[in-house]
Amino acid sequence: MKILIATDGSDYGKAAVDEACRVVIDPKRDEVLVVSVYEDPYPLTAESFALSPEYYEQLEESARNLAFANAEDAQKVILGKFPDSGLRIKTETLRGWPDQQIIERSKEWDADLIVVGSHG
Repeated sequence: MKILIATDGSDYGKAAVDEACRVVIDPKRDEVLVVSVYEDPYPLTAESFALSPEYYEQLEESARNLAFANAEDAQKVILGKFPDSGLRIKTETLRGWPDQQIIERSKEWDADLIVVGSHG
């Protein structure tokens, strides 16, 4: 089974990862894709020219790095629960609206199951 797990690093996202490990994932059978999505930064002022483009680049880079770290952390947790199992798992960082990106990526990857937290 192909399981896509989306996490934002929140306690709810971490709980979803733990629950997927406890109830769903069979390391001998399943393939897991962990994704974390970050959104484009929004202008902080009514006049978007008031802040430099570099500032927005730094905001985006920070969001991308956090999403990357969230996906990597989830992967470490999953692998820690199934040591030496040979579980097929990879991570991806996506950019855009989380709901749209999760659904689109699950369709592209042909996921059988999507796991997300209930809040966060």
